Amino acid sequence: MLGKHGRMACWQAPRNQLRRYRSRFGTGPAGNEPPLQLRWEQINAVFAYKRDCYTVDQLRLILGNDLELTWMEVTEDDVGFKVLIVELARRLPGFPTVYDWWDNVAHPPFETQWTELYRRTAPVR
Repeated sequence: MLGKHGRMACWQAPRNQLRRYRSRFGTGPAGNEPPLQLRWEQINAVFAYKRDCYTVDQLRLILGNDLELTWMEVTEDDVGFKVLIVELARRLPGFPTVYDWWDNVAHPPFETQWTELYRRTAPVR
């Protein structure tokens, strides 16, 4: 559905419940879909961008493994998002803290601001 200015309004799906485990994290089930889980060591890339939701923006992260073609997208509205961004900085060497990237993605308003936050260059041992 297009909004007043030709922008696509955000579809409001049920909020994911992000769950953190010692060796992985995942989402709770959405509808009939099974939960998706990623091991921390599986993650070799993380991207952030902003989705224009007509009257507000929504920050999103896409994280996963480009070699395994395994990706997960989470939004700032998902339960556990704040814990996830802290854990990413703690568990992925070289991942920036939220203070280093949030404002660059959040501003200016209503622009996508696609940003690569993390790219692992060496294999996990």
